[in-house]
Amino acid sequence: MIAVRARVLKVLLQALVVALPATADVVGSVSDEAGNPLVAARVCYMHGSIEIDCATTDAQGAFRLADNPLNVVRVLAEGYMPQTIKPDQAAAIRLQKSPSLFVRLVERRTGRAVGRGQIFVLYPDGKRKGPFPVNEAGVKIERLLEPGMVVIEYEAVGFESSAQPVSARLTAGRETTVEIELARLSAEAGPGS
Repeated sequence: MIAVRARVLKVLLQALVVALPATADVVGSVSDEAGNPLVAARVCYMHGSIEIDCATTDAQGAFRLADNPLNVVRVLAEGYMPQTIKPDQAAAIRLQKSPSLFVRLVERRTGRAVGRGQIFVLYPDGKRKGPFPVNEAGVKIERLLEPGMVVIEYEAVGFESSAQPVSARLTAGRETTVEIELARLSAEAGPGS
């Protein structure tokens, strides 16, 4: 009786293995838009927003992910837009540069650079990135940004904060430059004025 059950179980397991979809290692390469290999890019199987198994690209941009039944792969490289693909699309992945943003705060009356402040980048969907510290040279943000319309809020000690937020359009692969004029707070303005 036990031998019969063992044979039945073995047949069921073999049928189950045959019924599973055949998968293979995912092998490919990651490059920029010009075809230059991207070193140290992360290529990961995803289950929802969770990275399950990852590989890192080598000096030629090549990677190999072990066999996995998951059907979503996410590719990440610093300074580039993330890309989500199916495993069968991994042979030659080209990533697009992320947008960058350069912001300089200046005093409205004199045109001089404001020495200390910070900015926040707000997206229409409610995402808020920052604070990003600004000094006299300004601030250049080259990662964490996504293409699209944004609102830039700002604050600096001794100046009006985001009296008139500034909007800008961020484009993948391009730098957007914004100069924001700040008005000094009035010395006579006190609490209750």
